[in-house]
Amino acid sequence: GDATKITYYTPRVMGFQFGVSYTPDTGHDLGEPILNDDTAEYRNNWGFGLNYTEKYGDFTVGASVVGISAIPDKSVTFNGSTTTDIEDAAAYSVGGFVTWKEWSVGGHYGDSGSTGLNKGRGTGNDAGQWFNVGVAWQGPTMRATAAYYNSWKAEGDGVLKDEVNFFSLLGQYLVSPGLETYAEYDYVNITQSPAAGVDNMAHVFVLGTRLFW
Repeated sequence: GDATKITYYTPRVMGFQFGVSYTPDTGHDLGEPILNDDTAEYRNNWGFGLNYTEKYGDFTVGASVVGISAIPDKSVTFNGSTTTDIEDAAAYSVGGFVTWKEWSVGGHYGDSGSTGLNKGRGTGNDAGQWFNVGVAWQGPTMRATAAYYNSWKAEGDGVLKDEVNFFSLLGQYLVSPGLETYAEYDYVNITQSPAAGVDNMAHVFVLGTRLFW
């Protein structure tokens, strides 16, 4: 986010690049004091990332892995009550892509572990996992993509997880330099645990034009 931090990226060497970021307090923004008792915030937040990209003939490949580590402030809010006993932040994600001529395929997976959860929550709970995959075709004046996203969060032993499913199709056509038309279809399904009794589903259709220069 926009909290005060320091970040460093290495030069790219043989396709590899590394980055690291340190945020003293996720609630600190320039002139605000760095405190140790902010609500639902973290301190000593370290972020790490390593990526690789290289071209091999008609192929271009890329991969990345990122992670964070942080400890909670002394006073945080969890499910409406104040506690000092929540889990540290520890999360990671990995991803990659391959392109060949007009085609591209990519995917990504992430895991938030038990970040921010109450240590007395019991077993079978987690802060969520997610993955997405996509494929794209790019021509001189046309582009088509299809992608799928899924995320879920366990609510406890014997209880169904919260889940989000998102499928998207997109087509774009370059009418003339600076003018593009597009059509999109999205299917969204959000299911919460049985205790919540919520199941939302939507079909979304979008038509539009885009001007650029």
